[in-house]
Amino acid sequence: MTACLAPYMEKLDNCLAEKNVLTEYLDLAESKTGLPKRNIVLGATVLTLVWLAIGIGSSLLCSVVCFVYPAYKSFKAVESPEGDDDRQWLTYWIVYSTFNILEYAADSSSSGSLCTI
Repeated sequence: MTACLAPYMEKLDNCLAEKNVLTEYLDLAESKTGLPKRNIVLGATVLTLVWLAIGIGSSLLCSVVCFVYPAYKSFKAVESPEGDDDRQWLTYWIVYSTFNILEYAADSSSSGSLCTI
């Protein structure tokens, strides 16, 4: 391991030493495979990055990051008594829907069959 990666590996080891739901599953995987938790996490990270680089999961990741998380935060904002967070998430959804409409129009025009929106 190179010296430049040592601080990051130490942070990863500290995170993996904490007790939570994820580390419980990692403990189980470690006991069944005999691989250290660090290697399991690094292997899963590399596998995920390769998977996304190939393009297989990029649309799923984009959907989760751009839709599911903001939807969750929007519901939380509606339930909160403050109004500022409501305005922030309403602005997000307006911008998100605008980009979706523009993307649809761009995809339709590039395929040569622009449908009426």
